[in-house]
Amino acid sequence: MRDSTSGKIILFGCGIMGHEVLERLGVDNVLCFCDNDISLHGTSRWEKDIVSLDYVKNNYNGFIILICARIDKTYNIACQLVENDIFNYCVYPIVEKYIQDYSTDQLLEFFHNKKLMEKMKMKFYQSKILELNSQLDYMKKHSDIKSLKPARGNLRKRQLALAELGEFVSNALTSSLNIKPFLCAGNLIGHVRHNGFIPWDDDLDFGLIRKDYELLWNYCMEQQDENGILTFNYKNKIEKLYFIAGHEGCSLSKEMEGYNTLSTEFFSFDYYREDYLFEDFKKDAKKIKVNACAFQTEEEKNNYLKEEIENNKYVVEKSRLLYYGFDNMGAAELYSKGKFIPEKVLFPLKKIEFEGRQFLIPNEPEEFLTYIYKDIWEFPDDTGIIKHNLASEE
Repeated sequence: MRDSTSGKIILFGCGIMGHEVLERLGVDNVLCFCDNDISLHGTSRWEKDIVSLDYVKNNYNGFIILICARIDKTYNIACQLVENDIFNYCVYPIVEKYIQDYSTDQLLEFFHNKKLMEKMKMKFYQSKILELNSQLDYMKKHSDIKSLKPARGNLRKRQLALAELGEFVSNALTSSLNIKPFLCAGNLIGHVRHNGFIPWDDDLDFGLIRKDYELLWNYCMEQQDENGILTFNYKNKIEKLYFIAGHEGCSLSKEMEGYNTLSTEFFSFDYYREDYLFEDFKKDAKKIKVNACAFQTEEEKNNYLKEEIENNKYVVEKSRLLYYGFDNMGAAELYSKGKFIPEKVLFPLKKIEFEGRQFLIPNEPEEFLTYIYKDIWEFPDDTGIIKHNLASEE
């Protein structure tokens, strides 16, 4: 015997649009209304009960839900359904124009066509993406990136903990190995543009000249225990840090309850011969990046990169030009002026305050960044996206 509710549709929203859809589908083809207004639960309209989403979830799992609300409210309702693991839904304002002249039977066939409903949902989300992109573009045009507020909540706590760890690591390495890590990448942008972290940033990046980078690498490889842990001591403070020897850089990290892993990343910079064309450097960097992908393990990749750097006649111990090393896999794609960075832009390093901590940075920080980023004063494509998703502002 066929269930009397089989094939019926649930209408989410019992307002004017809900009534319009009820009239089009016919009372016998609608199971009930669902609505977020608590005061309506347990009542009825137009001969149909009004229930909560929880009731639908617990009693009518698998039924088609047709969202009947203004387009500006539909996205939140769709998200509410997805958060409750309900995916069998369609947005009426999106499909309305396609079904203007449909009969009742054609409407029912339309809404029970799963492939067609998936296509309609894609149109809905595409329209939402376009709307959000339009809003974001507007905000970018009418906002000043320099005036953005700092991060809040757990992300802000993580940033301050990173700054504290980074200052310790930098001082400990300078004291024990006589090497000088300097802020680079996003943290240098943060210093120049925001007087601290980029609001959505969640890691700490250091640059090291090749000889310093190799000193750090070799020291950590020799001193780490079987678990990859090293002990650092500076001014009577002791930290146990994990060393990771990656082929795109290395890192010293600390496990922190509540902040997951706090990581200080290190990236190499090499000097290059002054007759080395930058366009040839880019070609070589791209070729090396592709070839490195053929190796299976980090050790194999590291050995390959080390060999490429040692055998490249244009990589030298000292010159007036420098740039990221070939073991920075982003070197092939990074924006640049089409030129190497003049040594005088990086050296001598100078000390600044960053989030209440002391760090070294390039001699001409803003000029230094122009060799790597197109325009740090424009909103980037990743605005607001927390890179490693290890903390939120909640």
